[in-house]
Order: sequence, then C-alpha cells, then structure tokens
Amino acid sequence: MDAVKPGLSVEVVLDAGRIGRSFLQDVNDDRLVLLQTRPPLDGRYVHKRILITFFDAGRDFSRYGFWAEIDELREGYITRGRGFPAILVRRITESAPCDLRKYQRIKPCQDLQVRLAGETLEVVNISRGGAQLVRKPCSMPILGPEDIIILTVERGDAIVFRSSRVIRLWHTKGSSGPQHFAVEFVQELPPSLLLK
Repeated sequence: MDAVKPGLSVEVVLDAGRIGRSFLQDVNDDRLVLLQTRPPLDGRYVHKRILITFFDAGRDFSRYGFWAEIDELREGYITRGRGFPAILVRRITESAPCDLRKYQRIKPCQDLQVRLAGETLEVVNISRGGAQLVRKPCSMPILGPEDIIILTVERGDAIVFRSSRVIRLWHTKGSSGPQHFAVEFVQELPPSLLLK
C-alpha cells in the first residue's frame, strides 16, 4: 500500500538541489496538497516539476520519492475548516526508492576533525560532498538555513578549508540542546581525507 497519505512528512526537492520540508495535507487520486515550504515557493515554480521524497515506515524506513508538477500556489487552501498556504501538485510517477545523496556518507575516521571558528564539531557522518555535524548547546555564531560557513577539515598533516552551505538545522533535547546541522561543501573534499 502506498504511504502517500495526509500527515506524511515530505521533503520537496527543487531546482539546483534545494530542499524544502513540508507535510502532505490532502490526497485526491493524483492531486496532492502540500503545506507551503519555508522559505515559501513563489510563482516561478508553477508548472515546474519537483521531486517529493519521504521515509516509508511501513516498508523499511528507506527513502522513496515520486515526481509531481506544481499546478497552483494558494494562500488560503481550506480543509477541515481551516485555511493555510498550500502547494497544489499533480503526481506524475509512482513512488520508487530514491537517494538524495551524490556521495555515500561514511562514519568518520578517528583522526578526522572538523572545526567551525575554532570550535571542534562532532562528526556524525561525512562524504566528499557534505557532512552531518553537531555543535554544543549555546554555540556561537548562530547558524541559519542557507548560511555559508567556513569549515576546517583536518586529518593528520592534511588541512583543508571548505566553504559550506547549511542545508538543515535541528536541535535535540529541546531548543537549548545540542544543535545538529547538515552542510553541503561548495567544493568537494579530496578522497584521501576520508579513506581509512
């Protein structure tokens, strides 16, 4: 059975690989209604194709996705007596397994370190194209989505500096807990930094 039903948390992949988070609000055959993303999509996206991805807990928690075309952006879509800003799409394909990563993420080597402005970060996973990192609570500077930051990646005698774009941010243990964030490196890391 298809997991695409109201309440499903989805990620909308736009041109240039930009990802927006949303929730599926309504399903009527191949017509779907999504909660508007943040930042919101504008009229340039009407009649464009997007990839809608989600994790399917009913199967194996793998990521699945399907293509859809945006038919309309509506400020006050009404369902169940309440209005909200919505993206109305027409589903084009069936759901299929998909992977958003260009490079496979790996567990970091023990001697690999990543720093932001002198602060050593916990590396959850890393690839040539990006990483998932964790900062201590109340770290400075404050980060926001789409921010460009400079990361220092070091292993042994090799040190590289990489401009990195913040893709996602979230906290664990409440808003004052550790800050997790995913970055995309503007320029890929050399493979030698990651090989065991």
